Amino acid sequence: MQIVRWNGKQAGDERKEAGNMQNTDAVVWTKKLVSIESTNPGKEEHEIAGFLEQEILAALPESGELKKDYTKEGRPILMAVLPGETKEELVFICHMDTVPITGGWTKNPLGEDGENGRFFGRGSCDMKSGLACALSAFTSMALKARDGQKPKRTLV
Repeated sequence: MQIVRWNGKQAGDERKEAGNMQNTDAVVWTKKLVSIESTNPGKEEHEIAGFLEQEILAALPESGELKKDYTKEGRPILMAVLPGETKEELVFICHMDTVPITGGWTKNPLGEDGENGRFFGRGSCDMKSGLACALSAFTSMALKARDGQKPKRTLV
């Protein structure tokens, strides 16, 4: 497992400028995540992992850490930890991949607004919207932790 950042120190090169959406709006992030191709099988998961890595690093305080690993097939795995006041953990478990695009779509499979405020796209229900909610909760608490407001539980 590669440690991207641990105890405030960046592994490898200096911290890259992150995407810095600095946004904790799960709807905005859902749309962004759906727009990123992440078909499994395929190499596309690296792009979405890179986006998530940038957004997490942009919010993570000095006490947080981000670890990156790969499955034996080379698929990326990210694990971010935000220390809380206790060792009790709240764990967010999500996946980044989607099934391949096949025929039959009447809307853009990489995201499209529909009628009545609805949003369509591959992964908008499973699991990119859930991933956006987890990212929103994690980064919101990470930004508060930067201002000295530690979460009660450790977030993973």
